[in-house]
Amino acid sequence: MAVTGFANGIKSADGAFSDGPVAATTTLYRMAIVMRDGSGNLINGATVAGAHGVGVAAYNDVAGTNSNVWDNSAGIAGAITAKYLIGIYGPFANSGTSITAGMEGKVCYCLDNVTVHATSNAGARSPAGVISRIDSSGVWVLFDENIVRALAAASGAGGSTWTQTYSTANRTVAAATDAALTDSTTGTAGASMAAGAGVQTLAIPITLASITANGDVANKIGTYQLAVNAMHHGVRFMVVAPSSTIDMNLASGDDIPIEERDGAELLEVGGKRVGADVEAFNPVFDVTPADLIDAIVTEKGIVERPDTAKMAQLMCRKRLH
Repeated sequence: MAVTGFANGIKSADGAFSDGPVAATTTLYRMAIVMRDGSGNLINGATVAGAHGVGVAAYNDVAGTNSNVWDNSAGIAGAITAKYLIGIYGPFANSGTSITAGMEGKVCYCLDNVTVHATSNAGARSPAGVISRIDSSGVWVLFDENIVRALAAASGAGGSTWTQTYSTANRTVAAATDAALTDSTTGTAGASMAAGAGVQTLAIPITLASITANGDVANKIGTYQLAVNAMHHGVRFMVVAPSSTIDMNLASGDDIPIEERDGAELLEVGGKRVGADVEAFNPVFDVTPADLIDAIVTEKGIVERPDTAKMAQLMCRKRLH
């Protein structure tokens, strides 16, 4: 049953903020499921086609408001902007106990703003997110709009399942596969993942790094080696990112200064040296050349085999779609 107030039973495993315009005559409720409709507006999680889950509504901390709702019930679409949280949230109600053990990594679908189901009902329900875990209290769901879009691009709308590897920097490496969701402790497991049977695509969601005008990608250290491993194993390498990370003023990755952290981070613990008496190279980012990237997926569209002309077309203000 949908809630019309603070869904105070929902808790977070991790999360980050994003925002978007609220649909006309719509009220969003804190910690309840939020979806984006075909027009790009935020709506309540519901049994509706053509939308997809983006997260759970955040607390309304707008000055003078400070409430558990984002109330656009009397406004036109976009009259207010609401914040929502991305990450793993739960437990959500499990409709008819349709979601069972072993379904981790599969997409689940919205019934309402606190209830998910295992099937799309022939497309009548839209994807909410990816099943992270199931326990006696309900279903925990990974909400990440970029992953949902990439999954649709790689496998077709409402596609199959994902394998994920979490690095020590808490970034996600996702692979479209026929296997269930698997959490590893380090991003270096990506090479073994790429070598696994049935893996077709490695997808790297990024939010804080840069994509240049020619399609080179600067991201957390280790991304470049994953791209090389993907090519070696004949696996497609996909970058998933908001268009805000694309900087058309940077011609290529050569124009990106790479931050280096203090080598002591690798050689010392609590100020006491535990490593050899050597200098340590400790870069924060690396640059993956565009010729190793099969696709860049953004909310503006998808660029396959990126180059300068294709990136310019993606970012052109005059483009119709």
